[in-house]
Amino acid sequence: MKELTDYSGDFIPNVRFQDFSKDALVRLLVAACHDYIGIDNLWLNTIRRRFGEEVAFDCSREVWETGWLREAQRSCRAMNIFGNDIAALLKYFQIDIGCGAMFDITCELPSPDLGYLTVNQCWILDKMERLDIPEVRKAIKLASEELDVPLFQKTASYFNPRIKMRPLKLPPRQSSDESACRWEVKLEE
Repeated sequence: MKELTDYSGDFIPNVRFQDFSKDALVRLLVAACHDYIGIDNLWLNTIRRRFGEEVAFDCSREVWETGWLREAQRSCRAMNIFGNDIAALLKYFQIDIGCGAMFDITCELPSPDLGYLTVNQCWILDKMERLDIPEVRKAIKLASEELDVPLFQKTASYFNPRIKMRPLKLPPRQSSDESACRWEVKLEE
């Protein structure tokens, strides 16, 4: 069968993911990543409407704190990423559906003991900033400082408890031309 660039043609009874081009699969992956975060936002907004901001945020934190490990393990197994160094951690961020598969990121490894992760563009942050509502600005700050910071560190510790992730830059931004966030990744003695 000829490689499919999309599925606009006739129905194929035995079509498999392997039948699609790499570009088609990447488009599908990005769409799935948007769904992944979209569903998170739907249930979060439902809880927010019913029970308030504080309960919604507490539920969000609990879900992400309990779900991230399975996600990391599953993705690392699927891509054969093993190791306890910064390189393994950065590889994970590059392929993670909640990071590299969804956002424009840059990973740097100037030495085995030092790395950087930069989220150049975050479509979620872009969307939230355009709303320019005080509650949304507060939610951006909460998500960055109270969800992302501890979860990024937990992810680093999963690879090696000596790896420390320190935010060098977090939202809010002065301009949408700035990167969304930047992290230092360091292997401590």
